[in-house]
Amino acid sequence: MWCLQSTGTSTKSRLVFICDNWSSCRAILRGSRIPEIQRVAEQIFFWCMRNGKVCWPVWVPRTHRLIREADRRSRLSIPFDERSPRGVVSCANDLARHLWGRDLSFDQAASHRSAIRVRGRRLPFNAFCFQPNAAGVDMFRCWHSWHGNVNYVFPPKPLIGRLVAFLPTTRAKVVLALRKPISHAWWSYAIQPQAEGLVAQRDVLGFTLFAFDFSGRPSGPHDHVG
Repeated sequence: MWCLQSTGTSTKSRLVFICDNWSSCRAILRGSRIPEIQRVAEQIFFWCMRNGKVCWPVWVPRTHRLIREADRRSRLSIPFDERSPRGVVSCANDLARHLWGRDLSFDQAASHRSAIRVRGRRLPFNAFCFQPNAAGVDMFRCWHSWHGNVNYVFPPKPLIGRLVAFLPTTRAKVVLALRKPISHAWWSYAIQPQAEGLVAQRDVLGFTLFAFDFSGRPSGPHDHVG
């Protein structure tokens, strides 16, 4: 079900779905006596009806190369799955309203498990890979999602340096959340008090929030937004 939802905008109307579980294939095609499985089978059926899809599950053994690759990927951890504490999100939203008179409107580094909510509404989000209800994949490639939004970003540590260097090219309003202690490697010119675009900084619940406003920054010859 999650796979169908994640790829729904890019798949054709007829889908052959490969699965290594014979019972699951049987349940999707003919139903199941187990209520929990039947409920998922019905969700798949109605999703296909609403989205004009025909899904035909095909059983293949676990030794098949596609199943082995799918199994390998299913065991990978998703770096955007870590959820931001509610108090941090609330403070980030208060900061956005104070600076720009608007709520946070886009979560740039999230998953279907961790996308933040503002005033009870889950924000659209960019994911690390195909995810149910994601607006896009890879915040560094979905440059159009930054424009016109007040963006919230809680990046995994390995992406902090790349993100800080990337932010000026977005020409957007951004609240960046970093967990403390922040490595000295990130205390660069980009996030010091007089850094370009940095308009506010707050400490809350073991995090530091950095508010950047690059919306008035003209595009330069070295900006890469594609």
